[in-house]
Amino acid sequence: MGEPKPPEPAGEERVAIESEHLAAIVRSSDDAILSKDRDATITSWNEAAERLYGYTAKEAVGNSVAILIPPERRGEELEIVRRILAGERVEHYETVRVRKDGTRIAVSLTASPILGADGAIAGVSTQARDVSSSREAQHRLRGAFEGAPIGIAVFSVEPGSFGALHQVNAEMTRLLGYSEEELAAVSPGELTHPDDAERERVLIEELSSGARSSYGIEKRNRHKDGRWIWVWLTVSLLDTEGPPRSAVAHMFDISERKAAESELELARANLERSNAELDQFAYVASHDLKEPLILLSAYARMLSERHRDALDEEGRTFLGHVRDEAGRMKAMIDDLLDYSRLQTRAEEAQVVELSHVLELALKTLAPRIDETQGRVDVEGPLPAVQGSPAQFERLFRNLISNALKFRGEEAPLVTVSAEHGNGEWIVSVCDNGIGIDPAKAGRIFEVFQRLHGQEEYAGTGMGLAICKRIVDRHRGRIWVEPAPEGGSAFRFALPE
Repeated sequence: MGEPKPPEPAGEERVAIESEHLAAIVRSSDDAILSKDRDATITSWNEAAERLYGYTAKEAVGNSVAILIPPERRGEELEIVRRILAGERVEHYETVRVRKDGTRIAVSLTASPILGADGAIAGVSTQARDVSSSREAQHRLRGAFEGAPIGIAVFSVEPGSFGALHQVNAEMTRLLGYSEEELAAVSPGELTHPDDAERERVLIEELSSGARSSYGIEKRNRHKDGRWIWVWLTVSLLDTEGPPRSAVAHMFDISERKAAESELELARANLERSNAELDQFAYVASHDLKEPLILLSAYARMLSERHRDALDEEGRTFLGHVRDEAGRMKAMIDDLLDYSRLQTRAEEAQVVELSHVLELALKTLAPRIDETQGRVDVEGPLPAVQGSPAQFERLFRNLISNALKFRGEEAPLVTVSAEHGNGEWIVSVCDNGIGIDPAKAGRIFEVFQRLHGQEEYAGTGMGLAICKRIVDRHRGRIWVEPAPEGGSAFRFALPE
């Protein structure tokens, strides 16, 4: 058998226990709870009320509730009391109350009637909660919404349509030129360019079906003045649970960027057309210029072959000059054409092993190297860079050929090396030749610039200009300086 149950407390005792339980709940509540009689005199006051309003229970009880109400809100309090006396319950009514120190606080009130023993309303119980922080957060959120530098809109998500706008910020009205009321009266689809509407309709359908939670799109929107403006629009669902009902859109104007892109595309097309025309002109010009030189050279040869005996020594010498100068002019025209093509013909960049293109250049120059009894040494590995293999082969060929031409009394010795630093590769082609006056070093990379007469060293004066053009097209730089052991050191730097 179990323990006997304790006897049930008598009626009055039970009421006293329940009252004590209720009093303990009121005392320990985090909400400020007070009661007042029909005359608005405070009759009870819990500890949370002391913390919220700053008055102790001794100070508050017996005073009118008016000590908590701002003067301008006294009518509001009368309306709450009227509703309570009519048997209503007031829940989560947000208003303002005054603390003992005079500061004002935002509160949420819940008020209910207190019934007397006879069942009549004897007073009002009020429960208050401080909502200052949440109201401040809402105020900040509203300020951020209105003051945002991009257009923001909240709209409904409705299958089969673009939905309806519920709320827009000031920047959205500025972007589109419509007032908030005007935007609320139109569908977002009516403001979308017909050529963009179908693309966005697919995205909205996926949004409304839950297949996606956001999307971004470049599109054109109609301004109130009738023009179309390019915008970047991002849309995200606001509902995290259940079927999608609303979404927020962020929009900013990209018209200037799109105009710049159009101008850039037009400039690119014009440049391609201009390059093609220039390339064609260079080819035709070189052909037309070379044709009389070829004839001149041919007639000089025939004159030499058929009438050599009729010419004296001086005449034969002059005829030799004519043939030489015709050949030099043809070489200059060929070099000019190559120089022009470096500017007008774009090649797709690829990975270029400089050691490989150097090897190709050396094979081409092998007869000249043997003729001058020269030697080309490669010190250490050469890097791989982005660019045109043919142009880099031409670069090495011109620099090494230059070293073989401007040699000193000793057999030519050319050293090729590379070093890395500061995000770039510096390739050096050093020789033991006659060297270059540092004061004239900048001139040698210009078109037709020569530091020596034709009788000393043959050439067109275009080789180093072509080298500079090649390096420039690869976003690099080229220069020359005295080599440590005499001669010249040509160096070019390329981004890694």
